[in-house]
Amino acid sequence: MLKSNLNVLFYLKKPKGYRSGTLPIYVLIGVDSISKEISTKWNCEPKKWHTQFQKAMGSSEDVRTLNTDIAKLLSKIYAAEEALRKNDAIVTADAIKQIISGKSPANHLLLGIFKKHNENMFALIGKDYAKGTFERYETSLQHTRAFIKYKYGTDDIDIKKLNFDFISGYEFWLKTVRNCNHNTTMKYLANFRKIINSCIRHGWLSKDPFVGFKMTKKEVIKVILTDEELKTIRGKSFCTPRLNHVRDIFIFCYINLFVLLSKLIT
Repeated sequence: MLKSNLNVLFYLKKPKGYRSGTLPIYVLIGVDSISKEISTKWNCEPKKWHTQFQKAMGSSEDVRTLNTDIAKLLSKIYAAEEALRKNDAIVTADAIKQIISGKSPANHLLLGIFKKHNENMFALIGKDYAKGTFERYETSLQHTRAFIKYKYGTDDIDIKKLNFDFISGYEFWLKTVRNCNHNTTMKYLANFRKIINSCIRHGWLSKDPFVGFKMTKKEVIKVILTDEELKTIRGKSFCTPRLNHVRDIFIFCYINLFVLLSKLIT
């Protein structure tokens, strides 16, 4: 699994109306620009706090105890990150926060599994997969991540939370928020279903959330270009030679296909 950028910052936080006295110590856990703030329940006098070293200064017993507690919490944060990696789960600030807060870590997080699938696919480009296939799954992953953030307000979810409502909600979101047409939506859901099928084969999911969900595509009636539309394409100038070359190839193929069809009809 690709490494994530984990940053940890211990700091004093001034509450509103603060005038004097000790301040609460907070820890900010950041992973890939997304952060979670946690209260440590500890306090320190501002004059004793070393901002650069992120610990209290002095040799008194209370200072040594506080610094020991900070060091232990820092170790727990890095241990939580390592535990997520070993479970092939995506490393997020929220997931680390859950673990150090005493909650059971989600062993199988949806986006972590999806991300791992895409990493494996990337390694097999040119062997088992085409680059375009990998890029489609990357786009599907981005859509899934955005939907989870939109619907649940979190960085990832346990796959055990997947059900028919999730799938139907995802379909509705793709069509409304992402403005995808029906057939494009079905393509994204087909990519997503491959990830779900993998979870079922591994025994991580006992029930298929796609059960009862219809994934039929609508027939698309293709119409021939008008002379005016073809003229517009021929006159279009693109910003790169590559796109202009693609335009010329399209026009050449289109005209030849039209001539061939005309001969077949007559």
